[in-house]
Amino acid sequence: MKKKLLYFSLFGLFTFSQSLMAQTYEPLVITGGYNQDIVANGAGTAMSSSTIAADDANFCFMSNDFDPTGSTSLTDALPNSGTFTSQANSELPFLFADYGASNALRITGTGSTGTLTFSNTLEASKLFILGTSGSGESNFDVEVTFDDATSETFTNQLLPDWFYSTTQPVALSGFGRVNRTTDAIEENASEPRLYQIELEISTANQVKTIESIIITKASGGGANGVINIMGVTAELAPSCINANTLAATTGVDDATITWEASPSSPGLPYDYYLTTGTETPDVSTTPTGTIPTTENALDLTELEIGTTYYFWIRTNCSAEDATDWDMVSFTTGQMSFTYDSGDIETLYGTPTTSSTSSCPGAMTISVPEGYEISNITLDYEMTAAAGAWMSEQRSFLICTTSGATESSVATGASNSGGTFTYHREGIDIANGLSGDVDFELHAWRTWGGSGCGTNYNRVNNNTWKITITYGPSLTTDEHELAGFSVYPNPTNDLIYVKSLTSLNSLSIYNLMGQEVMNINDVKSSEGIDISHLTSGTYLLKVIGSNGESFTKRIIKN
Repeated sequence: MKKKLLYFSLFGLFTFSQSLMAQTYEPLVITGGYNQDIVANGAGTAMSSSTIAADDANFCFMSNDFDPTGSTSLTDALPNSGTFTSQANSELPFLFADYGASNALRITGTGSTGTLTFSNTLEASKLFILGTSGSGESNFDVEVTFDDATSETFTNQLLPDWFYSTTQPVALSGFGRVNRTTDAIEENASEPRLYQIELEISTANQVKTIESIIITKASGGGANGVINIMGVTAELAPSCINANTLAATTGVDDATITWEASPSSPGLPYDYYLTTGTETPDVSTTPTGTIPTTENALDLTELEIGTTYYFWIRTNCSAEDATDWDMVSFTTGQMSFTYDSGDIETLYGTPTTSSTSSCPGAMTISVPEGYEISNITLDYEMTAAAGAWMSEQRSFLICTTSGATESSVATGASNSGGTFTYHREGIDIANGLSGDVDFELHAWRTWGGSGCGTNYNRVNNNTWKITITYGPSLTTDEHELAGFSVYPNPTNDLIYVKSLTSLNSLSIYNLMGQEVMNINDVKSSEGIDISHLTSGTYLLKVIGSNGESFTKRIIKN
């Protein structure tokens, strides 16, 4: 359940005002686990008002009331109130511990650990850990424990060095530091920095009360980094949590939607909304139907072939308490195939679309019987390493069954190493094919060694995916209908159908299998106006009076 925001005083010093506290966030009040005082405050030296540095070079934080000389006046150090809102999110509040006591969980050695406990109990959808690393970045693991003795683990969380980094959102910066041994104060408008590390609590755990957080220094990151954790704030879990892990499995004209049940134990059925439009439903939207909360799947039938649908679901905990709508989209008549035979090598050289690689990746896809491909979506990732750049990547797809090749060579971006993601839609090199269809992904690199290899650039295993959209295969044997012909083809406006057999009907379909035109009582050699159709390829199907049929591919200019 969502908690109301608390007004509290910590050690008699810090009080949150209503204007500071955002309605959906609440700082966790840490009552156990802080092990060091890394903030110099009040009158006197930094050595006397802190226990240790935040790094390995004798520097610690300081508050605005720190006065080692009796005449120091600070305005940009840590706030005396002990509270602030994040620079990355103005609605996200953080709470420091008492500057005059242990105010940080400080961890140095790999494998070392610390546990934070709290005085306020709440359920959270997210946690924001406030901290920084001195003397280089660190990595840490987090184990969040709950009141039912279960836990959720988050591994290899990056905690950047307290100077210059933007690899994590910056919660607070420019508050200066002080040398503990000399009391020399360094003030800077942007350094040092505290960062917020976001952890998303799984849906099943959002109905559980958080008991503690265990921090362990991981082996990644800088070997000398010093972890300093100085606060934790929660995004409060909603009182009603939606069904989650929505997934869709599609057929030619049907789909099955599955989900995991809401952990909120809703008292009313789920609402669902099915649409082909992109509009987002709201509280005033009339649902398409309802689903009992005992169900976790819904079969959808009699859908349009090759059409993209949007399925929305919401949970009703009561008549007054419902979730927002969550969505999964799917396209009927669509299948995906993924290459899983290892990384694909790249060949050294600069290719054109007529080039042939000696080390391509090969994949065969099987189109369901009675259907044919109407278009392809292509996805894959390529990684540059060992001094190579992503901009040196070259690649394209070939359908070896049809002999057709993509019209251009794809190129990566960025003069640096790393992984580049490729995504292309509407590829037509296999349109009209059925049965087993063969493809090859040819990849090159323009720098790094010679011949084929994966050292400098490669296509990553399990990332090359071909998604086909298919529709009914309407092409039949030309000899099924005697004397049948269609002309002119291609055409701009009129098309003529000639047959020795009387014709009952004529239908024209797009390549998604959707009927776009129908005529009954067709007369042989009579002109048929198709000028209203958009330019493209269509399938024309005629049925004779004897029941025989014939289909021919036509092109509208």
